[in-house]
Amino acid sequence: MINHATTFTRLASDFASGYPLYPIVSTVTTVAQDHTNKRRLVDVVGKIVWGNRIRQLRSFELILQDETGNVTKLLLYNVPANLMIKVIVATYNKSILYVSCMKLVHNNLGNLLVSTVLTDFDVEPQMYEADRIRARY
Repeated sequence: MINHATTFTRLASDFASGYPLYPIVSTVTTVAQDHTNKRRLVDVVGKIVWGNRIRQLRSFELILQDETGNVTKLLLYNVPANLMIKVIVATYNKSILYVSCMKLVHNNLGNLLVSTVLTDFDVEPQMYEADRIRARY
């Protein structure tokens, strides 16, 4: 999926204007960003609307929906064995998911968020952004 045509793009308020590819990352609620040198990490929160286990060992492909109804694709690689059941149950229940330290990737197939070694997640978090999503859905 990630090949020589892949570029890493910073998250900006006008990110979606030039990239009509589905899904658009900038519509997901951005909680925090890490602007350290050559590393763009994004924290997102959204409701799981679809999920699937992919071929790689302990990996998942999820679609998150934010409070405005927009969606983005999320790839979780190498989920620790003790957290796999948590992801499966969250996907089945269509729970709200907060994921930290995701890498923003733009390639010719679309915009997506990919997990890193720093990625962590929380199901049904107690935070303002999650409460707004709960109120909407």
